[in-house]
Amino acid sequence: MKKILLFLILLLGFQRQIMAEEPDYYWLQINPKIWKNSNIESYLDGKVTPEILEKLDQKYGKFPNVYMFIYEKKNNSLKVLVQCTFDVYTVVGDEIILDYQLNNKGYTCGSYFFIQDTIPYLFGGSGFWNYHLDLMKFDHLNGSWEFIQTKNQPLEYYPYGTFRSEKGIFLLFGEYRNPRIPKLEDVHTGFFLDLAKKSWQPIKIETTGFDLSKIAHESTDINQLWEGQDYSLNITQSSNPELGWNLWVLFEKETGKIFFYEGLNNASLIEADFIEIIGNTIRYAVFNIADVSYSEVFTIDLEKIKSNSKLIGQIEFIDNPEELNKVNFISNLSWLAIPIVLFFGFMYVFFKQKKKNLQLEINLGEVEEDEKDQILDRLLPHNGKKLSTEDFDNLLGIHEVENFDSKRIKRARLIKSINKQYEEKNGYPLIMRIKNPEDKRFIFYKITFYNES
Repeated sequence: MKKILLFLILLLGFQRQIMAEEPDYYWLQINPKIWKNSNIESYLDGKVTPEILEKLDQKYGKFPNVYMFIYEKKNNSLKVLVQCTFDVYTVVGDEIILDYQLNNKGYTCGSYFFIQDTIPYLFGGSGFWNYHLDLMKFDHLNGSWEFIQTKNQPLEYYPYGTFRSEKGIFLLFGEYRNPRIPKLEDVHTGFFLDLAKKSWQPIKIETTGFDLSKIAHESTDINQLWEGQDYSLNITQSSNPELGWNLWVLFEKETGKIFFYEGLNNASLIEADFIEIIGNTIRYAVFNIADVSYSEVFTIDLEKIKSNSKLIGQIEFIDNPEELNKVNFISNLSWLAIPIVLFFGFMYVFFKQKKKNLQLEINLGEVEEDEKDQILDRLLPHNGKKLSTEDFDNLLGIHEVENFDSKRIKRARLIKSINKQYEEKNGYPLIMRIKNPEDKRFIFYKITFYNES
């Protein structure tokens, strides 16, 4: 009985050890059609077959898209996203079932595709005009992607590398791009998205021996990151001969520790036609088009890379992103202050002048009886004559008014008031406007104290 019990305990321990050694992370990126230039029979431990790739090629082979597969061992679910589209498929056997039911394209080139609690997510990417960091989750009920609102989201930003931990998503280095709006602030060394709080926080990358952030931003052509189960490998080109032509830097996902691998390395992973990552093992190949029977497959064990690397730094969080936003807001106020001050200054002058003009019109409209009697006395000697505007203004007593519009308004008010009163008593107006027959731009004013008819 004791032997049987001991055997069961040993068997249970052996099963747990096997289960612990089984990887949880399965990821594959492969280019359309070019997979035919190899003798590789399947990918992701037989889960992705040539039959599946052929069916995708029939739909997307004419376009330079990339297929991105993710297998969830827990739910035995295999999904594939076609880059630069919103199309996501569920793979069942050798069949592909389109989950996305709409017909939108673009906006998702270079997006980070991941699955959490059986739900596919899309994060960031680039469109025709600018970069973005929008977070979307797939709505299986409606067959569409749903936008998720996040706090303090950076705008027009695209990272050089992205990986996900239990807490959230890390974005490393990166750049801003929007042709319509030139960015004024410097690029941060990265950002972190807390998936539980749906909130962004800036991060900084502190390293000893060399400035990794500076090297990464100087080498945008060769600067990529690949994510494994526990580590992410960043390959960056360096111009420093002491460091080597290609830098291999490892990020420990849960701790944020940064390791530098000083062994022999190259950048062939960047040129790979397929990249398969199972657990912490990367398998890739550059297919030989001339000889389809030969494809050299390379393997990178991230655990071994870690054991032969030295610790050089740490990802650190910049606290109080709200305060950072306040600082950015205050700094940007200087750009807004000038147009705002000019706008309110203009509105103040405009309304002040309008009020002044309104008061002027009120004053000009008030013509005293004594003033009209004095004007009539001055007009009487000119009965039957046609007067020029200058002479007529002298008789009205407005020739000293400097403002042209004010003089014109005053003249019109006086003519209207005098003619109204005179016509009520005599049946005809006293002052008539007559255009100059030689130049109709000018006007004569004819004075008529008695009706010639």
